[in-house]
Amino acid sequence: MIKRSHPNPPCSSISGRTCQLGVIAVILALISLLGCTSPPQEALVTRVIDGDTIVIEGGYRVRYIGIDTPETYPEAEAFGAEAWQANRELVEGKRVRLEKDVSETDKYGRLLRYVYAGDIMVNAELVRQGLAEARAYPPRYQIPGLPGGITEGCKRRGEGDVGRALRLPPIFTPSPDSSIGYSRIE
Repeated sequence: MIKRSHPNPPCSSISGRTCQLGVIAVILALISLLGCTSPPQEALVTRVIDGDTIVIEGGYRVRYIGIDTPETYPEAEAFGAEAWQANRELVEGKRVRLEKDVSETDKYGRLLRYVYAGDIMVNAELVRQGLAEARAYPPRYQIPGLPGGITEGCKRRGEGDVGRALRLPPIFTPSPDSSIGYSRIE
């Protein structure tokens, strides 16, 4: 068998060990670029799951920070469809800006973000429309610009709903004293 040698071997000017380490470093760098990227700060919304959860390009699920909306799955709660539809109108098919707070993800692996469609903070807009309840989750999630603990303050004063306490013009507003959890403001 004839052994052919390369006229200029790739590691001819450096030691074999150094060359091996360099090749390994390049391979690791390529792997990190392909599969271990950090979530985007701006992205296209590809799907709206419900009133407070979306899917963005890359398949990331994003949960809005500082709010809670009625569920649409497994059973639709009162006004769940309205919250989902309002969220669709605000973000579906649009590029949004994503802003992180304290934690990267929740216990379900969803990204936790404040979401902006243009100049509109979607999290706060859903509260303003009365389709979401402002809610702080540990360690510190609350919508910037809203008074801290607004939901608890409403309950202590017996007002029952966030929309009236903030003097916002919502259509539907969370109401802890309602049997369905949400009530229409007349």
